[in-house]
Amino acid sequence: MKIIVLSDLHFGVPETSLNDREVRRAVIEAIRSLLPVKRIILLGDIFDLNLARLGDSIDGRSSGGAKVVGFRQFLKECLSQGIKDPQWIYIPGNHDYDTFDVPARLDGMNRRFSKKTDEKIMYWAPRSWEGGNIAPQELRGNFQIQYPHRWEKFGSKYILLTHGHYLDPSQTMGKKIGELDKQGGIPVDKLFTMCAQYQSLTRAISYQGETIRFFGSLYGAWTSVSSIVEEIVKYGTMGLWRHKALGTELQNAALSYVRNFGPIGKPQEAAGMPDAMIFGHTHREGMVFLAKPETASTGPGKGILLVNDGGFIHDGSNSEITGSLVEVESAGSGCSIRLHVIERTSSGGISRRIKEERSL
Repeated sequence: MKIIVLSDLHFGVPETSLNDREVRRAVIEAIRSLLPVKRIILLGDIFDLNLARLGDSIDGRSSGGAKVVGFRQFLKECLSQGIKDPQWIYIPGNHDYDTFDVPARLDGMNRRFSKKTDEKIMYWAPRSWEGGNIAPQELRGNFQIQYPHRWEKFGSKYILLTHGHYLDPSQTMGKKIGELDKQGGIPVDKLFTMCAQYQSLTRAISYQGETIRFFGSLYGAWTSVSSIVEEIVKYGTMGLWRHKALGTELQNAALSYVRNFGPIGKPQEAAGMPDAMIFGHTHREGMVFLAKPETASTGPGKGILLVNDGGFIHDGSNSEITGSLVEVESAGSGCSIRLHVIERTSSGGISRRIKEERSL
């Protein structure tokens, strides 16, 4: 069995490298070369509904000489290269949270009406996704949505996959996920609710420039208001972890997620913590193996591999890398995890290489 994990595609905004036809071609060729693939997992922020219109994220736009590519075109290009058999699993992130939030509210109301209020955290096992209609006809029916994470099994190994915005205090009303591990700290359902509240706030404000200017003009103090709003945008949209490597603080946040959110939807036969956790959100790819994690219940001698899937919006610290993806393949009773990067060559072309690899 083999899966491919893609995160932080951010269709709809000029900043994503996927607007570059050569980068898209390299990504699609990477997927095609790895076939057969059982699943392609979209690990959140596939659309950018905070910074772009929904129509632009789906169908793109072309204005002023700058072309913005939409998700629909990407899928059509995948299909044209013979990528039609894998199942697509979509786990929303903070920039495409609406795709989860709207139907989740309906689920929440149904639970209230039926007096089933014991489930305080909304967990979705894979279910059909109406947004799959975005895809060409040949791919429809292969799309499912799941939230807030997914467990995958490879032989005797278990992998937990999530977008990663719960690790970031800028997405949870300033509360750090590590508070869940402290005695008397906030309960896990409170952090879950704070994330939903923050997403509601960002939608109310809107990050689009026209709305920012409108609010500034209302108060007649554009200079001061715009500077404040720009800080909100920087803090809230980008997050504290944007472009951050897998340092100690982010490692501890990931382990807190494993410990507190991981049991939700966990397979009954999976003992202890997962063998690996794959997430995105920070736009900085990387791997780190923690042999003795201190903030999670691990069992005797068990470590965990943390994998940041990266994404397709990069800062200038490594301008050669334009994107990344993760491949997980069965190997004996376990699996191999490979982190592929798409990068520019010295001659200006685009190539792909395996940056890191680990066997479990």
